[in-house]
Amino acid sequence: MILSEVYIIEYTDADRKAVADARRAERKNEEELLMQIQLMSYNTLIEDILKKIPIAKWTAFRKADNYRGKISYETNGGIAELWFRTDGMVVCSTTDDPRKVKCCSDEKIDAWIAQHPPVEKETDDIPLTGDMIKEISNKITLVFVSEPLKTFKKQVKVVGKQSVFHKSQRDYFDLWYRPNGEVFCKTPDGRFFSFKTLHTLERFLRTNCLQRKER
Repeated sequence: MILSEVYIIEYTDADRKAVADARRAERKNEEELLMQIQLMSYNTLIEDILKKIPIAKWTAFRKADNYRGKISYETNGGIAELWFRTDGMVVCSTTDDPRKVKCCSDEKIDAWIAQHPPVEKETDDIPLTGDMIKEISNKITLVFVSEPLKTFKKQVKVVGKQSVFHKSQRDYFDLWYRPNGEVFCKTPDGRFFSFKTLHTLERFLRTNCLQRKER
């Protein structure tokens, strides 16, 4: 009986590193190809998302050095944003989750949206008006860890601002009240949001702000 010889191949650390490097390079090349394909279909992709999510809004940036613009819409967990980078990558995030998810293909974007579905469009939402500012700011002071509304002498563009504590980012952010009732928000990480209806503003505050009893 003839026994075949068995050879045991031992891999060195250098061999393992070379294999790992090759796999990383392959994944990078694949990702860059997907990003280029996605970049060429940005317009179609944006139109498709806006059709799927009627409440979504597209914002084009004037300075498009790094980002062309973003799509934003409301979820039960806050405001979802899809940032369209100039290299073809789409970065997704929500106000209640600091993680940023990079998507280099339509399939990944669809999967992320499925995990962050929009709220149903409401027909009974209440438009914000200037005469509601005092009541809203007083209620925020009572319910959330916040400071009272500070009004400005000149109220042509902005009536005043109110600082509210963001429970996930562990810092205060500002709400700016415009004379027509519209509320602008700047979060600690520098993101801006605009609210024109009462229910949308209330959901954002409940999701992202620290209530006084929680502290």
